[in-house]
Amino acid sequence: MEIFRQDDGVVRAKGDLHISEVDELKSALLHEYAAAPALVLDLSGVDSCDAASLQVLCSLRKSADRDGKELRISALSVAMREASSILGLSPDELTNVSPS
Repeated sequence: MEIFRQDDGVVRAKGDLHISEVDELKSALLHEYAAAPALVLDLSGVDSCDAASLQVLCSLRKSADRDGKELRISALSVAMREASSILGLSPDELTNVSPS
């Protein structure tokens, strides 16, 4: 798993997001969340993810809603869409982009 801020300010995640790295994922996302007035995530490079990783993203969404902070997920990978679907989540529950 890699999480990094690109030159354009978008935070990109790549690789596998699994429970074994969920603490690292949460810590990295919270750091990025605190570092900017708005957070844009590009998750198109995620190869696989599990329920624990999706739970971290849902929690981040709830925190942003509570704090009145913009959180936008600009892209979801096919793997993330499939994992969301298996868990009964629509892409709209993670992000404000419609399925492509």
